[in-house]
Amino acid sequence: MVLKERTWHFNNAIPNNFCKAIIKHYSSLRDEQATVGSKADGGLIKKRTRNSLVHWINEKWMYDLIHRFIGLSNRNAGWNFDIDFTEKIQFTKYKLNQHYTWHKDSQFAKDKNEPIRKISSVIFLNNPKDYKGGEFQFKLDNERKQNIIKLKPEVGTVIVFPSFITHRVTPVTSGVRHTLVSWTKGPQFK
Repeated sequence: MVLKERTWHFNNAIPNNFCKAIIKHYSSLRDEQATVGSKADGGLIKKRTRNSLVHWINEKWMYDLIHRFIGLSNRNAGWNFDIDFTEKIQFTKYKLNQHYTWHKDSQFAKDKNEPIRKISSVIFLNNPKDYKGGEFQFKLDNERKQNIIKLKPEVGTVIVFPSFITHRVTPVTSGVRHTLVSWTKGPQFK
């Protein structure tokens, strides 16, 4: 699939005080260790691959917030993916030495009628000066280093991208990095 735009950005789209309120609220709740693969599908804790803390969100106001950015990105980037619903939203904390190695969010479907992840989004909740490391990176081709895009967006920035784009979070070397992550699904590509 050839894409004109591989990512879509909304810089400083969510007010700083709103992002702080999200961090305060969800940081007060009990975290769980992130897994590789969903718990429903037998997800495993593999700290060498993915080491972060998560809390799952299933609140209408949060979906309303995220869907606005997903819809605009899907149209404006020219992807026009057929999408149906968004999985539970993930509040993610990366503390000292936590990271997520190169991966894609898309999954192989078990059968032809099973929906797949098509669009991923990340909302950056805290100031990049609050932590060191924790870069969000995209790998746009296989092994050519010059095609790695390195990002450390400002608070309130939303990045939306097709779920089959390879990406990672580099290890945090100090402070704590907070994000909201979502995956929107739809029928398999034809």
